[in-house]
Amino acid sequence: YPDGCGTWQQADVRTARDRLGWRPRIGLEESLADIWMEAACRI
Repeated sequence: YPDGCGTWQQADVRTARDRLGWRPRIGLEESLADIWMEAACRI
């Protein structure tokens, strides 16, 4: 990876929301906390 930071993840759920009425079950705050905890456990 050019910047040395690893993979980048990004999702745009607008299409699913607009066309299907889909909403995520897990909020952004909880998702970010889970990602940080996962990273901390690898150290």
